[in-house]
Amino acid sequence: MTRTRQLLARTRQLPASPRHDNCYQFSFCTCDFMVRTLADIIDNNVVLKATLKLPPDSEMRQWPVVDVALIDWAVMQQALLDELQKEPSATSKRLAAIALLQRLLEQEMGGLSTGPQIREPKTRFKGVVNGVLSLKDGSVQSAASSEGRSTQVFAPIDKLLGHLEDRLGNLARLEIVTLDLSGNDLRNSDMPYIVKLVQALKCPVIKLRSNRLGMGIPTKEENTPVHYLASLAAEEFVRFVDIVGNYVAAVDWAPAYQQYANETTWNKLVYIPLSWLEDHKWSEPDICGQYVESAKNCHKKFYWANLSDPVFTRHDSLN
Repeated sequence: MTRTRQLLARTRQLPASPRHDNCYQFSFCTCDFMVRTLADIIDNNVVLKATLKLPPDSEMRQWPVVDVALIDWAVMQQALLDELQKEPSATSKRLAAIALLQRLLEQEMGGLSTGPQIREPKTRFKGVVNGVLSLKDGSVQSAASSEGRSTQVFAPIDKLLGHLEDRLGNLARLEIVTLDLSGNDLRNSDMPYIVKLVQALKCPVIKLRSNRLGMGIPTKEENTPVHYLASLAAEEFVRFVDIVGNYVAAVDWAPAYQQYANETTWNKLVYIPLSWLEDHKWSEPDICGQYVESAKNCHKKFYWANLSDPVFTRHDSLN
C-alpha cells in the first residue's frame, strides 16, 4: 500500500468507479464533473501549477474532482505534501496553495464545501476515551470564522472550555493525555483560547495539526502563534505540541522562534511530518536554529512507533 493510500485509509474509501448512483449525495448530478481531474484544476491555475508540482506519473493527478471533494481535507492536505518533492522552505507557499485548491474545488462542485461538514451529518462527541479528547476535523470552529455554525461543530473555540465543563465537569480530574484539535481551520487569534484550554486540562500532548496557525506575515511581536507555542512548551506538564501542517512550521517564522523559543521548546515541539523526517536537511536554515539535537530527539520520541499521526493514550509512555 502506498503512502498516499495509507493516508486515505483514514477516511471513507473513494468510489471504485464513477456511477450515477453517487449523485444522491449532492443537490445536483455530479456525472458531468467525472471527467475533471485534480490535474485539470492544478494545471489551469498559475499559482497552483507553480507551487503544487505533482510528479507527472503521480496517481493523484488523475483523481476525479468529485472524489477529491469527499476526502477529509486534513488528510488530503497531508497526502499532497507527501507527494511533493521535499522542500521545507516551500512549506508556507504550499499550504497557501492547498488552501486555494480547496476553494477552487468548492467552486468546481457548485459551492459544495470540501471541508468537514460533508463528512458527517453532525458532531459525535465521545467525551474522553482512554485519555484522548478528540475534537478534530471540523468539531471546533475558529473564533475568527465568518461562516455560520454547522451541525457538526461541537463548539466555537472561544466557548469550548465552557462547553466541556458543562459536559464533563471538573476537567482536571479526567486525566486527559491527548487533546486533538487537528483539522479545525484554527487561526492565529485562536491561540489564547487554546492555551487557556490546555492549562485547564493539564494534558501533556496537544495536537494542532493541519490548521491555519501562522497564516499571514511572520512577525516577532508578542501574542503571535510562536509566542503562545513557546508558552505552551514551557508548561511542565506538557510533553509534545504537534504543529505539523501549519504555516507557523515554515522557516519564515525562524526569527520569531529565535526570540521566544529555547531548548525546552525544541524538546517538545513537533513540526516535521514523519514522511519528511528521514530526508530532512538539518544543516540548512531551520526554525529550531541551534537546537538541532533537541529537535531531532523530540521527533524521534514522538514518532517512536513509526506512525505518521500518533495519538498518545493512557497506556503510552511519554518519556
